[in-house]
Amino acid sequence: MNLETDYLVIGSGAVGMAFVDTILTETDAHVVMLDDRAVPGGHWNESYPFVRLHQSGSTYGVTSKPLGQSRIETSGVNAGYEELSSGPEITRYYHELMEETFLPSGRVTFLPLTRYEDDGRIWSTLSGEEHTITVRKKTVFANYLTTNIPATHTRKYEVADGVFELLCGPIILLLIPDEDRGMARPQRRRGDDRDPAQLRPGEALSRPAGFGLDRPDTVGEQVGEGCQDLGAGREPVLV
Repeated sequence: MNLETDYLVIGSGAVGMAFVDTILTETDAHVVMLDDRAVPGGHWNESYPFVRLHQSGSTYGVTSKPLGQSRIETSGVNAGYEELSSGPEITRYYHELMEETFLPSGRVTFLPLTRYEDDGRIWSTLSGEEHTITVRKKTVFANYLTTNIPATHTRKYEVADGVFELLCGPIILLLIPDEDRGMARPQRRRGDDRDPAQLRPGEALSRPAGFGLDRPDTVGEQVGEGCQDLGAGREPVLV
């Protein structure tokens, strides 16, 4: 199949969606978007279930469609401030933007499960079928600053001697030895009688889960499934 377009946009994450939204609003150009994922939304499709935006929802997304309701949260660590959108809210936002705005415009063609090669070919990762595309204006690499999370790939760093690595569900804990402390093992926190090693992914104790015999506040609130004996490591560090 031979395609022609004004702009070829590679990636349908936050950057690509914002770019195309601006093109549709301010020009009459045609756009072909492609992504090696099946749906738009970028890395939010693989993000850990407990991850939220680190900024107000109203400051994220695209110009033509607000994200969230500008709601002021009344509980939790963000109480008194504008809502921090969750991963599912963000992926739904981008899905709706594609289905309700981009595609109905008649000026956007979305090719999911498709990759771009340096020689200009595009091909389907599902069928293997190749296509050629003629770009009249620009090819936009909206995936230039691709965000990845540890759950989607093997580690790209070395682990030094004496450092113990433990994968707890989708979360990586590095256990760093400390000669001043004893064995570090999962422990119950005061106020919650559940063992952190028995939590499901994304589930939290009513108070932060503690690791280490004399440092109960070492690790944050979220603990993945499958944590076992932590061995001789101390001072867990979440990465």
